Amino acid sequence: MPPEWRGGIEQWIPWLRSRGLKESSIGARVEHLSTLARSIGIEDPWSVTRDDLIDWVGAQGWATESRRSRYTSIGQFYGFALERGLVDISPANALPHVRAAIANPRPIPHETYAPVLARADDRLTLMLRLGFEAGLRRAEMAVVHTRDISRDLGGWTLNVHGKGGKDRAVPLNDSLALALRAACLAGGGWCFPGDYHGHLSAPYIGKLLARALPEPWTAHTLRHAFGTELLRLGVDLRTIQYLLGHSSVATTQRYTKPTDEAPRAAVDALRNRYAG
Repeated sequence: MPPEWRGGIEQWIPWLRSRGLKESSIGARVEHLSTLARSIGIEDPWSVTRDDLIDWVGAQGWATESRRSRYTSIGQFYGFALERGLVDISPANALPHVRAAIANPRPIPHETYAPVLARADDRLTLMLRLGFEAGLRRAEMAVVHTRDISRDLGGWTLNVHGKGGKDRAVPLNDSLALALRAACLAGGGWCFPGDYHGHLSAPYIGKLLARALPEPWTAHTLRHAFGTELLRLGVDLRTIQYLLGHSSVATTQRYTKPTDEAPRAAVDALRNRYAG
């Protein structure tokens, strides 16, 4: 990465922290800008023009939600630069508005997931299970710590540190809870110890899962499977919304795929209820 970009990003990080972003969110933002810095071909971030930026983002094959997220990161970076007087005009102002993706849930099928789980090592097994059985994002997996695992009369619970600084309590089955506790004890507190603030980074966890899962399945499709399986078990959307850590039910609907038989079963159930 050119030194000018590195220096700019290093100045930007405290600015992000001052706005209350969690370290996992900051890590994602920095990852997005690092990609821009390494590939746009311009040494100085403050000399990037609107045309430069449009040409670069137009050449990227991002999915809709990835594009939205990266546009946000770029906008925040140049918003910081504008505030500090490093640029007179933010080139990010030229980025087009990206509409939210049309609902297209992609739950990984169990027959695809099960063989991957069967041949995974202990660390990868926990990552897979946290996605498939607890609905965690990769950034949430990264920061699982022994202090987040507790047990009361109702059973085991994991305090999940979600997006936007929002925590949620996700129930765990006994098998997963005990496996997580054992990993945390072996890892000095962190479930996935590493060099990023003591634990693995979210991007690295994403890469490990991407390597393990056959295309086109990703870490996020584990969350889709978690939400979809709960829906098929009859769990209401508001509960699934909470367990997935969504701020809106509309987002949850993009993660959950009803069975093909569900619409007909619903109509038949209504008819049977009121049949004379």
